[in-house]
Amino acid sequence: MTALTHNLWALFAEHLVVERGVARNTVLAYQQDFNQLQQFLQAAPLNEANLQRYLAFLTAQGLSPRSQARKLSMLRQLCRLLVQRQHLAVDPTAT
Repeated sequence: MTALTHNLWALFAEHLVVERGVARNTVLAYQQDFNQLQQFLQAAPLNEANLQRYLAFLTAQGLSPRSQARKLSMLRQLCRLLVQRQHLAVDPTAT
């Protein structure tokens, strides 16, 4: 398990821009999503139980389904990359 750090954001942002070619506005939106997740987790590990708590938190905040879907997309992409780069052993979004 890993805690989210600035270094992991930099790795993810580089992946988004260089390897995926996403638009600047998407990177900025994902950065806000990443920061929100980081603030929610604090030092807790990025695992399935904590992600379920985070998704419940988003629902309780009254976020629109579209905003929740974007945040979930960011989570899936982030976790997939972290597994590929061996920062996570298991993708908590894969279940």
